[in-house]
Amino acid sequence: MKMIRHSLLALFALLGLGVRPGTAAEDSGRVAYRCDEVVVIGRVRTIQSTDVTGPGDLPGSSRYDMRVSIKRVLRGKEARRLVPAHGVSHGQMREDVDFWLVLTPAPQGGYVIRTGNLAGGRFRLAPRCG
Repeated sequence: MKMIRHSLLALFALLGLGVRPGTAAEDSGRVAYRCDEVVVIGRVRTIQSTDVTGPGDLPGSSRYDMRVSIKRVLRGKEARRLVPAHGVSHGQMREDVDFWLVLTPAPQGGYVIRTGNLAGGRFRLAPRCG
């Protein structure tokens, strides 16, 4: 199971979803978050994608506009159960599984998905934001 988790973290990092494998908190099974972020368990649905491949980029970089269906708020404040989010990657997130998501507020509204871990893993929140 640990091998699968590390493989998924590496895949998300390659896809550009902001997963930062290798931090002490995440290596210990703890999900790190900043004080202004919201940590949730939920599902992601892609609404649309736009090709944003630039010179020197790997082919296929896209900006994904998504909707996060929040099942449970673990940290932070968010009263809505459906929130807009976006991210840039080489592939979209699965829509049929739950994720631990660290959502960073976006200046234009909604969120940026900074971290996404499969919810079936043995993750715990870091003791405090940082």
